Amino acid sequence: MRAVVLLVVSCLAMGAVVADPSSDEAARAQFFEGKQLYEAGQFEGALRAWTSAYRTSKRRELLVNIGQVHRKLGQLAEAREMYLRFLAEAPADDALRPQVVDLVAEIDRALEAAPKVPTPATAAAAVVARDPAPAPIPRAEPARHRWVWWAGGGAVLATAAVLVVALWPSGGVACSSAELGCIDRR
Repeated sequence: MRAVVLLVVSCLAMGAVVADPSSDEAARAQFFEGKQLYEAGQFEGALRAWTSAYRTSKRRELLVNIGQVHRKLGQLAEAREMYLRFLAEAPADDALRPQVVDLVAEIDRALEAAPKVPTPATAAAAVVARDPAPAPIPRAEPARHRWVWWAGGGAVLATAAVLVVALWPSGGVACSSAELGCIDRR
């Protein structure tokens, strides 16, 4: 009901005389286009039309209509901003002022009651605060008996040396280039 009253009062306000008749006609056409779209439930179109009418005419009453559309779209912060702009521009005795003040208070209550949607920065901070850093991976203790590895490596080398000497062909054996395991020392 309140939206209809504001819409009617804003409609009447658009009929008032303005300084520039050509911009007034364009703004009036945009206003009525927005009014038709609003009544048809096409709030995005109404928002575009009324925003264009406000840019053309700078009539403060259009700020109330733009705020209403933002409210219908669930954009409470934007609606509040439009209402506050209206209150800043409207004289103290403006007929719409008490209703707009009530609307701002209603939006403030709704914004306070709404669950807080975290921004990416606050969400990341919450994750960091909630999840402690992972525990460090324990380092493997160094082998205490390294001499075992050194002894095993030495035994392998000694065995390899014995095999090379034992299997080394003597001078009387002729190696052809097609034999495996035969090294020609010439």
